[in-house]
Amino acid sequence: MKLIGLSAFHFGHADERVLWLKGIWYSLPLFVRPFLYFGYRYFLLLGFLDGARGSLFHFLQAF
Repeated sequence: MKLIGLSAFHFGHADERVLWLKGIWYSLPLFVRPFLYFGYRYFLLLGFLDGARGSLFHFLQAF
């Protein structure tokens, strides 16, 4: 038996993680999703570094 890391055992395969995240995403209310998507794009993907045009772009992409 091949040893696998503990994290790989607990979090499953990439396909299972995607299905799990999609299940959570689609169970969220419709008015919450754009705000979360904007926060993801603007803060986690460093969209605030794009300036005023970048903030407008990320806002329009989310909503």
